[in-house]
Amino acid sequence: MSGLVVHVEPRSVIAVLGLAADAVRELSRPARRWAFRR
Repeated sequence: MSGLVVHVEPRSVIAVLGLAADAVRELSRPARRWAFRR
């Protein structure tokens, strides 16, 4: 099953995690605002 193992650069992993974190923050901000408005 070694074929499933793929070499991934740490830079790409950090970049993906960073983009995901930013997306979550952007989505959570309006959600919180709507919650406070309601």
